[in-house]
Amino acid sequence: MLLTGAGIETTQNQSGSGFDAELDAVEAQLADLDVPIDAAGADSSLRALRDRLHEIATAPSAQDRQKARAELMLKIAFADQAASTAVSERRKGLGARMRQVDADLDAAIESVGVELDPMIREGLKTVMYAHGLTTDGAVVFLEFLRASQTK
Repeated sequence: MLLTGAGIETTQNQSGSGFDAELDAVEAQLADLDVPIDAAGADSSLRALRDRLHEIATAPSAQDRQKARAELMLKIAFADQAASTAVSERRKGLGARMRQVDADLDAAIESVGVELDPMIREGLKTVMYAHGLTTDGAVVFLEFLRASQTK
């Protein structure tokens, strides 16, 4: 998940869900080929795959994780320099996002005034990072936890 995009997990009914099946199909086609593929010397079907990956990577309706997956395929299969740069930038952003989630969780814990078991803290941090739980949502959870501990 780290390389293919961070953020809210998706369901089949969310926008961009059609890209997942398309990315699966492209990945299956690329799996049997020697990479990197020289797009200039490739046949038209491979150039069409590359072009479609570019379209998905820049599609406004594609989810971040889908864009990241398309970029990663472009980088690996076609040695695409722009996609390689995008993958590197995405990696750099992961650390900053993790630090922000940690700071947001600290703020939520401080506002509620509850002490958390380290395992619960890490679980909550994971839910915030990977599933999009907001700081306000964390506060609601922590208030519920505090109330249940005092009973």
